[in-house]
Formats: sequence, structure tokens, C-alpha cells
Amino acid sequence: MADDTIGHLHFDSDEDALRHLKERADDIAQVAIPVGGPVSVLHKGQTLGPYPGIGMIVFMVSGDIHLLRPPRAELILNDGFLHRMRIQIRLLEARQ
Repeated sequence: MADDTIGHLHFDSDEDALRHLKERADDIAQVAIPVGGPVSVLHKGQTLGPYPGIGMIVFMVSGDIHLLRPPRAELILNDGFLHRMRIQIRLLEARQ
């Protein structure tokens, strides 16, 4: 799976992903960093996944969910805009 949004939005580059999230920063509800294992996501009452190798999940107020690979997640975290906007970032542990 490429970096994507559940709802079929695809980012062509890291810069596109960062720009899009910055433009919609007011719509970001929270961010989760998966720890240990593939990630399954509950979206509109349906469980999607499991997706291996996800570095960040961005939950939007609008209901969109962005699934980002680790290199793109690092770029977004290191930019610091999530922290400046006081957007909650939490670790999401895999359930056994």
C-alpha cells in the first residue's frame, strides 16, 4: 500500500503530503504513531487492514484517515507544525 488516505487521496511526494496536511491543519483531530505490528483501522464502522509498515495515522475531523509510511511520517513530525498547532500525538500499541 502506498501512502494514502482512506477515501482515495494519494500524495505524489513528501512535500505534497506535508503541504496538504498543513493546509488542513484545522481539520486534524489527532495523530497516532503505531508501535509494533500491522495496523487495522476502524473507518465508518468497517475494519480495514491490517496494513504493515505504517509510520503514522492522521485522523481528520472530516472522517478522512491518512496512512503514512515511516519516512513521510518523520518528515511531518520533524517539521513541527503538529506540535505548534497543539495536535495530540499518541502511540498506538498493537493488540495481541
